[in-house]
Amino acid sequence: MSPPDSSQPDSLEIPLERAQPAIVDFLDSHENPVENLELVAIAVRDAELERRDVSPEDLPLSAVHDRVTSTHLPALASEGLVEYSRVALAASSSEIESILDDAEPDR
Repeated sequence: MSPPDSSQPDSLEIPLERAQPAIVDFLDSHENPVENLELVAIAVRDAELERRDVSPEDLPLSAVHDRVTSTHLPALASEGLVEYSRVALAASSSEIESILDDAEPDR
């Protein structure tokens, strides 16, 4: 068995500054529930790359996916904003933006 690749950051070490707003924007742009969570992770990664001075290597898709599915989607679901099993908006985007504005900075 080979040793772990220490060049790849642990998904919990990757700061995602705009994950929750990116998730909301992505889901708001789809009429139907999104079942492929990799698409959600791609949207978050793209939003992070657009808004921050980081390279794609700094945000491996697998780590973003792990962070989105273990932290950000459950957080939005606990607020009643998404149905995590189906990943659909459970509130209007204006209600969600208001809630996110009051949330902590690591979204």
